[in-house]
Amino acid sequence: MEIFKGKLNLGLNEELDEYTNELYNKVLNSKFYPLLVEEGWTNEIIKKNISKFNDYINDLELSTKIKTYEDCIKFNKFERVVLVQKNGFIEREYIPLRPAVERMEYISRFEVRDFDESLMKLDFRKDVLPKVKKQVLEAFKNEQWIYLTGAFRSGRTYSAIAIMNSAYAKGTNTIAFANSQKLFADLNNLYFTDKESFQNDLITYSNCDLLVLDDFGSEYKNELIRDAIVLPLLKNRIERNKMTIFTSDFDLKQIGKLYEFNKSFGLKGNNLAQMILSKVGKEIVVSTVSLY
Repeated sequence: MEIFKGKLNLGLNEELDEYTNELYNKVLNSKFYPLLVEEGWTNEIIKKNISKFNDYINDLELSTKIKTYEDCIKFNKFERVVLVQKNGFIEREYIPLRPAVERMEYISRFEVRDFDESLMKLDFRKDVLPKVKKQVLEAFKNEQWIYLTGAFRSGRTYSAIAIMNSAYAKGTNTIAFANSQKLFADLNNLYFTDKESFQNDLITYSNCDLLVLDDFGSEYKNELIRDAIVLPLLKNRIERNKMTIFTSDFDLKQIGKLYEFNKSFGLKGNNLAQMILSKVGKEIVVSTVSLY
């Protein structure tokens, strides 16, 4: 019986050696082998830890296929393996893949982001109409605000996101892309329920480097929202010289009328429209017809 066990163990060892050599040759013939040499791994260390290096090569192979965050989701892979030597042992560590890092960096710049993640890749060069592009560049040059209006489904929000992405790529630190209806409703609720949070949020939106007010004018309106939220927010942003972008169904004359609530206070609605116009210079009509 003892002799039989010895022969069995011998057979298993031979199979293990054969499998080890197979993996070792696979690593040596891999296109990533020069990278292992560059990282300082010797053949002796590789063979001694062949399973880890084989896994490392397989992981590198998959990682090279991931070019976008959509690929990360497709392959359910957001990190890649790196091998390090600690106290004489080879250990695995994990670092995030570049698309995952880029997405986290992008999201971290936002105070609020009221748009679908699928729109994160909109490009100013490709997704904005040439005539709009020209006026936007002129506005940035003159440090003016941007007011995008036009027909329903004319691409106002698309254009605003693409403009915002361009500003992000150029290093804008903090961004808020807010649906006006939701933002002003939230601030209005905080005004009555939590004054400290209300003030903190108003300061946050006043100070962020780029604020996009999407669908401006569609929000619920009353004197409190106008006088305690909209006017102070925009005045603060003017004082701090912070870029602000609006998208709206309405031109500024209509905005002034929408924020009039009675004859004695009607001037405040007009003052709001004039204040925005003084920073905008000229409204940008994206299109007079629906584009999609």
